[in-house]
Amino acid sequence: MIDFLKNIFSSEEDVELSYKDAEKFYKAERSNALEEAREKETELVEKTSDILEEISSEIKQFEGYEDHQNIQAVEDVAENFFHSRKKLLEEFEPSEEIEQHAEDLEQFLSEFEDLSRKENAVMQRVKKDFNSLFKTIENLNNHLEDIEQFLEEEYSSIYELEDLKQIIEDIEQFNQEISDLETKLEDKSVEQLEKKIEAKEKEIDALKNSDKWQNKEYIEDRITETQSERDSLVKNLSKNVSKIDRGIKKLIYSIENSQTEFEEDIEELKKLRKKEFDSIKNPETLIEEVAKVVEEEDLLDNTQKKKFEDAVEKFESLDKDLDKIDRLEREEEELKNQYESLDILEELENVEKELEKLKEKREKRLEEISSIKEEIERLRSSKSDSLKELESLLDSSLKDNITVVEAEKESQKPE
Repeated sequence: MIDFLKNIFSSEEDVELSYKDAEKFYKAERSNALEEAREKETELVEKTSDILEEISSEIKQFEGYEDHQNIQAVEDVAENFFHSRKKLLEEFEPSEEIEQHAEDLEQFLSEFEDLSRKENAVMQRVKKDFNSLFKTIENLNNHLEDIEQFLEEEYSSIYELEDLKQIIEDIEQFNQEISDLETKLEDKSVEQLEKKIEAKEKEIDALKNSDKWQNKEYIEDRITETQSERDSLVKNLSKNVSKIDRGIKKLIYSIENSQTEFEEDIEELKKLRKKEFDSIKNPETLIEEVAKVVEEEDLLDNTQKKKFEDAVEKFESLDKDLDKIDRLEREEEELKNQYESLDILEELENVEKELEKLKEKREKRLEEISSIKEEIERLRSSKSDSLKELESLLDSSLKDNITVVEAEKESQKPE
């Protein structure tokens, strides 16, 4: 330790030291100035006590003061002054710490010298009788000026030491906060979450490669095929109905105006025109009756009739087509029911929900990690600023080229 201090406190100008050694280094380098400041601080505080004792002694002259002209008002004011200032002196307990001591003393003098108009007139009248008191008060004011001058000129080493201690305390606080955040960062690791996410993804892959999943895809394909086949049949029927629409329209008009007899239900005819195939009772019979009546009544011209006849021929398998559409619809409904009852869908949904929750948790955790890292960087930057501030303080106060480092290593001046 002795060699270490000798190296630090040698006379060389270039110094490198840990911030933790800065206070010890400063105290050694400025030991004389610090000691002198402390000694003078004690002397000034003690001098205050001495002056206050003088004032306390001298103010007793006001007790029972008799005016040379026996003016009672003057005697009363003097008596009041004695009691109020005596009480002020008895209650005054200035701080031992020089900065606060100066503030306390300034406040005391402000109250002690605060005179009413009557008191001021009386003090002017009795000034010669109590000249020594007023001189002592003046001494106390001069003493306060000495203290303020001391604080401004000679107390700088104490101020610097206090600033230095505060900076070191700040650095220690930054280090502690950084350490706490780094520990917190370790606790926020997403490694376990990543493993859980990976496991869930594998679980989903396994489900999608299972026999249950293949059966699910088979049912989906059958539903698609059934829908496609049904839609194709409905489309063709609708297309044919559109081709005979003009004939049906004229037929309905003729029937409704009692110009044509129609053995089938006209409402069924309207359903056919609307392509409501599922609700038509006897579609083929209805088509045959439509073709016969349109022909007999000559409702269409030759061009329209040819188009009408070609379309009617395509309705020869209408019953079968409608039966097939019905069968396909029932098959589709059955397949959908099978699909909805598949366990694999619920299993997959549950696993996907669990996976989504894990991913959300990971995202939140990553945001927290990012926030913590930003805060660590902010604290490191603040700590770096404090280290520079400490270095600047030492440089300016000790007039050396000082480098302050954070690492706890033997700090010494070059040989």
